Amino acid sequence: MANPPKNSASFHVVKDGRMIHGNAAFLHIASKVGGVDGFLMQYGEEVMRGALSKVLTDVRETDSKSKLRRVK
Repeated sequence: MANPPKNSASFHVVKDGRMIHGNAAFLHIASKVGGVDGFLMQYGEEVMRGALSKVLTDVRETDSKSKLRRVK
């Protein structure tokens, strides 16, 4: 059986000069920001800001397009 594709969403960090992956990397990241709750709050805020930025960009692009004009 062929090797399944790697999950690109998994965590990767360098700790003490070694690359760690997956759950170990997640726990390392979480410990840096005050635990799992702190990590989830920080991650949620980053996702929210990214989504909001995308929505605002789309709204600005829509507003800049020509609009219907009133014909006399």
